[in-house]
Order: sequence, then C-alpha cells, then structure tokens
Amino acid sequence: MAIELLAPAVGYPTPLLGRSRADDYDIDGGHFAERCQGLSIAVAGAAAAHPARDAYTYIHVPIIAGIIAVAVGDNLVLAHPTERLSGVGAATVVGGPALFLLGEILFRFRMTGTVCSRRLTCVGALGLAAPISTSISAIAVVAIVTAMLTRLALSEQFIRRPKS
Repeated sequence: MAIELLAPAVGYPTPLLGRSRADDYDIDGGHFAERCQGLSIAVAGAAAAHPARDAYTYIHVPIIAGIIAVAVGDNLVLAHPTERLSGVGAATVVGGPALFLLGEILFRFRMTGTVCSRRLTCVGALGLAAPISTSISAIAVVAIVTAMLTRLALSEQFIRRPKS
C-alpha cells in the first residue's frame, strides 16, 4: 500500500529509466471504452485525457478500500449471521459501502466538478445506521445496508434528472 501511494508522488522511479511525471503519459478515453465497453467508462476516460490524471493515482484508493472492507464484512457476516458485529465488523459492513461511495463521489467531483447528492445522502444514511450496527444481528445490519444501497440504485435508475 505504501508503494501504491508513494510511487506517483515520487514519479514512479524505475531503474535505468528514471522518473516520470503524471503529465508525461497520455490517457486515451477510447482505450477505456474499448477495454470496458461502457459508456460511463468512455466518458470518464475521455475526461481523464485532459487534466484529471490524479484521479487515477490517488482518488481510487478509497474505492478499492471500500471494496476490500465489504469483502471482509461479508466474510464476518457469513461466519456468524445471527450474532452481533464487533466494532470492526460493523465498520466493515456499514463503512465499506460508505467508503466506496465517498471515493466515487470524490472521483466524480474531480472528473466533472459535480457531486451526486443521492450518493452523498446515502453516505449520511449509512452514518446514521452506524450507531445501531453493533446492537442488532449481523444479518439485520446487512439488510439495512442492502436496503439503503438498493434504494440508491433504484433512485439513480428510475428518477430522471431535470434537463439543464
């Protein structure tokens, strides 16, 4: 993790090749579209071709950390679904999705200058659920978190934004 965070800051030093700066390399939006075949990826890739290289060096860290936390939380819940979560367990089950969403919010803000209020609201709701997450069963916590994330996904899918 230290190498992952330190390498961009010191210019990715490589023996015999020296260092590079983030603006030394080009990011081709078309490459993202080709590799992932997704419109949102293509848009992000096209935007990244200009000023937002740091989004791919540092802002992805909370997204990845959130994914890892969710995986840890899933393992804890699967092992003891009817028991209460410890503080660390609750932090992974509730905090993992919140961390992922915060990372995605930061990424979107860096790329487009906009903040998704629905995702920010969901992060707040997850934060409000955190205090009770150690006093109810693990499966109940997962049900609450799942309901919140499902609500977010449905709201993003079916509620249209006003045309600007």
